[in-house]
Amino acid sequence: MSRQIRYLLHGQKLKYDDTQTPLYVTSQESTLWQKIGLQVLRQRGEAWRLLDPALVEFIPPAKRQQLGIESLQSEQVIKLIRDLGPECVEGSQLEPSERYELLSYLSSRPIHEDLWRSLRLHETIDGRLERIELNRVFLENPDFPLEPIYKVNL
Repeated sequence: MSRQIRYLLHGQKLKYDDTQTPLYVTSQESTLWQKIGLQVLRQRGEAWRLLDPALVEFIPPAKRQQLGIESLQSEQVIKLIRDLGPECVEGSQLEPSERYELLSYLSSRPIHEDLWRSLRLHETIDGRLERIELNRVFLENPDFPLEPIYKVNL
């Protein structure tokens, strides 16, 4: 029965038998994590996994878990980015405040330093979005101290 309910929720005929892939639901209001999650899922060709919250609203939490429906929050989005790779986040589709929020979230958790460096969300003085690489100069971030060859103090 769960296969049929999942299919009813996502509506993808080719995914009818897929009962293992997590489905995601977001809160009713739009969030940064929903926006980035949808961007990443689209890049993967898996936008079908993001369910309309109105469809899931009356499903009890225990049944959601049984159906493989998870709440799309920060750590799920980070996992999706890691699975696909940092190129899946298109910084130009995010507002500067959204890029800052994502980078701030990552920098507050030391386990995400590699991802923080690899995302093309770090704005250069000429407005380009770049990743932090060797032989490049960036402003110092107190959360992730860079080696001397990377940083410049202002």
